[in-house]
Amino acid sequence: MYTGPNEHRRARRSFSFLMIVSRTPFRVTLGGGGTDLPSFYEKHGGFVLAMAIDKYMYVILNVPNADRLIRLHYTKSETVAHVDQLQHELAREALRAHGIHDAIEIASVADLPAGTGLGSSSCYLVGLLSAVRAYLLRPVPLQTLAEEACHIELDVLKQPIGKQDQYMAAFGGLTQLEIEKSGAVKVTPLSLPASGSVSAQAPIHSPFTSRGKTRPSCTGFPFPRMCPTASALCAAMSMASAA
Repeated sequence: MYTGPNEHRRARRSFSFLMIVSRTPFRVTLGGGGTDLPSFYEKHGGFVLAMAIDKYMYVILNVPNADRLIRLHYTKSETVAHVDQLQHELAREALRAHGIHDAIEIASVADLPAGTGLGSSSCYLVGLLSAVRAYLLRPVPLQTLAEEACHIELDVLKQPIGKQDQYMAAFGGLTQLEIEKSGAVKVTPLSLPASGSVSAQAPIHSPFTSRGKTRPSCTGFPFPRMCPTASALCAAMSMASAA
């Protein structure tokens, strides 16, 4: 992706007076959760029905004028001289992918805390990639943005996660994701009439329990014996597609 040593420098001059803010939505899975994992869709394909909610991750990107340090602010704060020194894996790999090695300041804030199981990590990554691309004047279609985030999380960082979070952060809305065995994703935005939208949202409640979620080996299930079998996931996929 990086096209030359002067690109970051040119962007610094062009955007020295601007601060870039991206906003990506959290999501709720309505059906097919787990079928977006590579271990499943590579054998059976996948199908996910999900919707974005009105809670967001905000990523703020600024360029320092006084020095060439990287300052990263999240639940912790990091100040380093080079991107390789960053402890935050998602930020480190996103900046590396675009050839940004120094001279950047990034902060993130969210409507919900991390660990809620609503896709916050992928929201952060998609939001950061969007902000970086705006800074470097490299716009891409949402599909490309989502796949770039998938590549970083699944291929580079080897995270045991699926593809729905990145796509929902990029596309938002009420969305159908069809995942081929190759990993290619077909995105279909869905719409409801105003009356149907109200009826669909009315019975949905999501209480906050103050208990965070971690990422076990069987993603989304806290205990190994709770991990669904392939037949159970196939059944879930069928119900999601039928809906």
